[in-house]
Amino acid sequence: MTHHQWLLFVPAAMLVAASPGAGNFLALSNGLRGGALAAMIGLVGRVAAFAIMISMVMIGVGAILSTSAIAFSALKWAGVVYLVWLGVRLWRSDTDPIAFETGPAGTPRQFIMREFTVALCNPKAMLLFTAFLPQFLVAGHPMAEQFTMLSAAYIMIEVAAASGYAVAGSRVKALHLSRRGTRRVNRITGGLMIAAAGWLATMRRAT
Repeated sequence: MTHHQWLLFVPAAMLVAASPGAGNFLALSNGLRGGALAAMIGLVGRVAAFAIMISMVMIGVGAILSTSAIAFSALKWAGVVYLVWLGVRLWRSDTDPIAFETGPAGTPRQFIMREFTVALCNPKAMLLFTAFLPQFLVAGHPMAEQFTMLSAAYIMIEVAAASGYAVAGSRVKALHLSRRGTRRVNRITGGLMIAAAGWLATMRRAT
């Protein structure tokens, strides 16, 4: 990896990682429900999903997902359905931002599984590793080594950005909002989830 590669890659990766989307909205929602620490623990699920995607790209499965309309659509609509389900459940939670969880604030395991599912069902994440990262590879250098290093760097940047969203959610939680205020926050975060599902539904396979 050259200094020039890093100078190009890091700012671009920061913009991509920090952009609003399903994953970051989920981190915000998890921070709101369980606090910053629980939400950041939940990011283990996203990292695990990314690790699977990186492995798929390395063995060529990612190319199938990025070129097959059927595979892309199946993954996309699975993600849409899951995000709508999350958004509707949160929207309908009138009094407590975590009322639909099976514990008082949701468990780290629940957050991990939710992060894992959202990341794995989001074709944008797969395209990240099949279309975005390869733009920064330099011919004449070991491709596998470059790809691995770029992937690891991106994951660290993604976790940092998502942690920011988690902290933002926890700050709202710390305000101890009234019943009415909590309902509004629920509907805003639920609406963001549904909006992310709508955006995902319009996403087209790269050609």
